[in-house]
Amino acid sequence: MAGLVYAKERCVLGIPTGMIYGDGTVGNLVIAAEAEREAVLTAALENLLDTAGVRGLRLMVPPQGYERRVATHLLRSGRLEVSYAAMDKHILLPLPESLEEYLQSVGYHTRRNLRYYRRRFENSGGEFVEQVSLDEFAQAARWLRPKCRASSDDAKMLHALQWLRATERPLLVGLKKQHGEWVSVAGGWREGGRTTLLVQLNNDREHPHASLCTVLRACLVEMLIRDRASELLFWGGTPSLLPQSAMRVPALGMRMDMPTRGWRMARWTTRQLAAVAPSRFAALAAWFAPLAGEARRGTETEKLCATPQDPPR
Repeated sequence: MAGLVYAKERCVLGIPTGMIYGDGTVGNLVIAAEAEREAVLTAALENLLDTAGVRGLRLMVPPQGYERRVATHLLRSGRLEVSYAAMDKHILLPLPESLEEYLQSVGYHTRRNLRYYRRRFENSGGEFVEQVSLDEFAQAARWLRPKCRASSDDAKMLHALQWLRATERPLLVGLKKQHGEWVSVAGGWREGGRTTLLVQLNNDREHPHASLCTVLRACLVEMLIRDRASELLFWGGTPSLLPQSAMRVPALGMRMDMPTRGWRMARWTTRQLAAVAPSRFAALAAWFAPLAGEARRGTETEKLCATPQDPPR
């Protein structure tokens, strides 16, 4: 076994679409020895493209690095129709050495809110739980999901729980009221000095003025700083109340499609429907149709392939 490539096929209503998605923006696309990662990824993607039923690839890769070199290699092959765009999906927060340093790095109003809402929650008898069992976390998450203002569904929740069960060092924390009722939980994992936050659920509907998200993240940051964690990654999130040191992780979103007549027609039809359909369908349609105004072909694609950061071949 030379290595592993993590990707998934997008399904709609349980029906496979032939669209393969992989996210390598934070170094989590390929598991292999450093010297072999490029070869492993190249072999995996070429094999996928030769697999019956695969219609295209959707990749998010670092702007520079071996993942991008593999992608440009596929572009040069001429066997795919390609569109690409700069994207940012994750947010990275470097953690200082002390909580006070972190509080000084945020604005005055943010610092006041962090202290005020946390103090009010603790004075009411609430507590921050640093270690929650996976079974108890799953039960609390299912109970909190319909009480959370952020939209979600059972499928996404099940996917997140499966992900957390598979991690070697899960991070499972939460907030409890005085009588033991869960009002907020957050889950992720630890890897080296980085902690990744995958999911957070808050009982916003029954406690709209408690700012539970703020309280939990304040407690979480304090715990991570105490544990000497160097950074906190918010997976796919856009949290508020972060210092200016927080940064979006840059990525290059690449959409590669088989140039068959039937697939072209399917994407054209999807694009036309998305223009008049509800926003939820439009978000789904973006998986299939190229981003409007962001398609690049011909000389522009050659420019992408020939940037100075590519090593000589």
